Amino acid sequence: VVISGPLLSCVEVLREYSASRVNQLICVEKSSPLVKIKTTINWRDKNTLVKHWFKTAFKLMRAFYEVPFGVVERPTKMETPWEKARFEVPAVSWADFTSGDLGVAIISPSRHGYSARGGDFSLSLLRSPMFPNPWSDLGEYELTYYLYPHIGDYEIAEVPRVALEATTDVYTSQADRELDSSLIMVHPPRVILSAFKRSEDGEGYIIRLYNPYSKETTVKITLGFNAKYIYETDIPELEVLGVVGSYVNTLFLKFKPFEIKTLKVLT
Repeated sequence: VVISGPLLSCVEVLREYSASRVNQLICVEKSSPLVKIKTTINWRDKNTLVKHWFKTAFKLMRAFYEVPFGVVERPTKMETPWEKARFEVPAVSWADFTSGDLGVAIISPSRHGYSARGGDFSLSLLRSPMFPNPWSDLGEYELTYYLYPHIGDYEIAEVPRVALEATTDVYTSQADRELDSSLIMVHPPRVILSAFKRSEDGEGYIIRLYNPYSKETTVKITLGFNAKYIYETDIPELEVLGVVGSYVNTLFLKFKPFEIKTLKVLT
């Protein structure tokens, strides 16, 4: 135990393998449901795959993985030769493993290879093969990932929202004037705001949102400015699908399960 206090507690774990070293600082904060794992690796050995395995008490486990603009369930019991050959599968920034009543998510912004076997799961930390790059993942580096224990499945625990909050940095800057509202607010936070950018034609702004859950939901979107027109378009912004608002700064939108919506805002 290297830190022990009312707000933060951390334990340090040191591991050695041949000429390599792994140093892990595992921390819990009073104000956060997450377990933070900061890992410093000094890797010198080739032809190795390093995975961090986690054991659970789940006898039957379901596994859900984040994919671009959605979630996919994959098997945890390898039965066919095709399934057995997939010793790991990809995910964008999180994977969730649940027995139904209880679950745990692993949130990783920089490592994307996961494995699940029965009631255990893992995150791949590095690969150092001889081919095609004989120096792959060798050297010293740091990475951070999180465990999120929760009740229910990933939808009840709102894992997409928690993962986004954990992996998004907050920056501050000087402003010329005080702002009395946020640029964009989404309530309730059951829909993910994935993009706010200039439109491809330069005439307005694009807001892209998606529903990462298997249930239909209606959300209120509030803009910190008045919009002349708000259109729904296709993802490439080539076809206008309809007008969803004019001279407003508040919208109510209904999202089907896993639906993506692209809004073009003209001011």
